Amino acid sequence: MKKFLVIILISISFFILNSCSDTLNPYAPFRERYVLSGIIRSDTTLQVVTLTRSYRPSGLDPIADTENVSVIGAEVNVWYNDTLYVMRDSSIARTDTSRYKTNVNFYYCNNLKPAPNSYVEIQALLPNGLLLTSITKMPDAGYGFFDQASNNTFDPTLNSQIYVGWKDLGNVYYEPRISIIYYQKGDTNPKNFYIPLSYFNQNGKLTPNYPQLTKINFFTIDYSTLNEAMTELSGTDKNKSDFTISKIIVDVIAYDENLSTYYSSLQQSVDGFTVNLDAADYSNITGGFGIFGSYYKASFRIDLVRSYINSFGYN
Repeated sequence: MKKFLVIILISISFFILNSCSDTLNPYAPFRERYVLSGIIRSDTTLQVVTLTRSYRPSGLDPIADTENVSVIGAEVNVWYNDTLYVMRDSSIARTDTSRYKTNVNFYYCNNLKPAPNSYVEIQALLPNGLLLTSITKMPDAGYGFFDQASNNTFDPTLNSQIYVGWKDLGNVYYEPRISIIYYQKGDTNPKNFYIPLSYFNQNGKLTPNYPQLTKINFFTIDYSTLNEAMTELSGTDKNKSDFTISKIIVDVIAYDENLSTYYSSLQQSVDGFTVNLDAADYSNITGGFGIFGSYYKASFRIDLVRSYINSFGYN
């Protein structure tokens, strides 16, 4: 039996040594592919998309390549409400510290602001004749989106917390942001102080817990959290009367199904205990790869009663 095991081990070693003597080719067969990326936004008329292509590195280190992989000279058109919007080819100077030294190329139009629950379609005809297409449906975050929200005025003598809820749009992600809008003496520009959902104790110090991307369509902020945020707003400035509190603004960004699915695929690929060698590669581009999605930003105003603002020394 021992002789048999020795023969097997020798055979395996011989096979490995012979295999290692062959020339190792790190490259798989190369196939040039094209990528369209763009997010249609509801909070601006400026819409931007990019077109890039895959490339084969000249060496084993892909970061050593500095060639611009942008696709220039394509015909990019967007349809919304039976109207054609032509996206222009443009570029801006690069300000990042990446390996690329050329300008950042993109396509844009500056007259498109889609309504909620509407469709936007894109077609990109590349110089080589390849056609990339996709479509997105704007999230239905328009009128009535905040019907589940609490009163528009917060009075600590009547309420122990702020509750804001919004329409459930299905299996999509939301990104809430809550901020106190205030003015400081000598400055006419409004400023934002972001309110966390809560504070937690970390090594004896209160640390804010800000909202993240979520599928939950509501949040609450209790009285103690709001008090701490109001206290921190002025920082080390002892002249509290130099601060004028205007209101609280709740912004909720609702992502479409395309972006939500893409984000879910990324979440499934991130694991602190394992290395995923087969991460999901989500794309909704016909004829190529990439993501074409949209988001809609809705806002809700909450006023604070004067007595509560004055209790901190603010105006």
